[in-house]
Amino acid sequence: LSVGLPKWLIAEPRRWPFAVCIPQKPERDELLPTYEAAVFAHLDACVAHAGLDPSRVAIVGISQGAHAAFHFAAGHPRRFRAAAACSGFPDIDDSVHDPVPSRRLLAKIARLAERLRRTPMRLYHGEADRIVPVERSREMLAALKDKGADATLETYASVGHQAWDA
Repeated sequence: LSVGLPKWLIAEPRRWPFAVCIPQKPERDELLPTYEAAVFAHLDACVAHAGLDPSRVAIVGISQGAHAAFHFAAGHPRRFRAAAACSGFPDIDDSVHDPVPSRRLLAKIARLAERLRRTPMRLYHGEADRIVPVERSREMLAALKDKGADATLETYASVGHQAWDA
């Protein structure tokens, strides 16, 4: 596992009563939605192997994994009970890393929020993130709220991209 588990989960695994399935993508620069079939096959195998209730599965991701969490939850709204995105970007656009988004990116975020409106969403982001600006999570939250979604955003002052270690 090269990326994935937050430090708090590694430090105290017995404190967290849930199973964790963290697919790793073979190509660093490819986005996880490229591997959707493989990710879902892996998830199904984990749920079956552990004897988990498939109606209680949530999806969580950090950075590119958050991007995948948004899109997998939007594309399969009945599959996930909830979704969380940490240091995430809702969609790819030339302005994804800019403090001020393009109109095109905002339109993509609005369309994604429409598809996610029935999935409870929790967003987490470091205020000092230099890879994906915290504005992406703020824009996603605003779009979700505009659609009437159950969504929250928690930000962390002086925290960068690895916000789930906060």
